[in-house]
Amino acid sequence: MQDLTALYRLTISNDLCDFPLSPAQSDELTRRTEELESQLSLSDDASTKLYEQIEAQMTKQVDAGLCKPSGDWAREYARQTEALTTPK
Repeated sequence: MQDLTALYRLTISNDLCDFPLSPAQSDELTRRTEELESQLSLSDDASTKLYEQIEAQMTKQVDAGLCKPSGDWAREYARQTEALTTPK
């Protein structure tokens, strides 16, 4: 569930903060998210509810600098999205 939460945070950051995401990263993010949702046997309603909870939490953090381009989350976001398309 932690991995799915992390993937949702990346998706939300792309939308909420307008952080960059290449087409390849977006495709991989979608693939991994769908794979985890399936592995966890989450219904559409359950995954939507979880996504919306995370989105609400993150939205509350915007004023505190969540979307600051030079902030901690921006650096972590960049690290995590880079890892999406880095060969293992």
